[in-house]
Amino acid sequence: MKKEKIENWGKRFDKLTNAIKFEENLKKYFRTYFELANHYETVAYQLERNPLLAIDYLRRAYLISGNKELQVKAKKLHREATLEDRAKNSVEQLLVDF
Repeated sequence: MKKEKIENWGKRFDKLTNAIKFEENLKKYFRTYFELANHYETVAYQLERNPLLAIDYLRRAYLISGNKELQVKAKKLHREATLEDRAKNSVEQLLVDF
């Protein structure tokens, strides 16, 4: 009987240990996930010569952070790149409307 109790305790301990590791990994994932928004915003500023990529990275940062200023920056970048004359269904126009 004692052997069964020890085995059951070991199984419970393993489940608890796995739950703690999962929680730690989940917290680490969310920390890096939200740091990724800052990284995408930085990359967008470095890509100002390529407005399509810059707008794409601003959109990614916006989707993570929800920062409305990123939308404004993307639209400003779109205007400054003189892409407004393109068709309404062009890639550039669709990309900036997030």
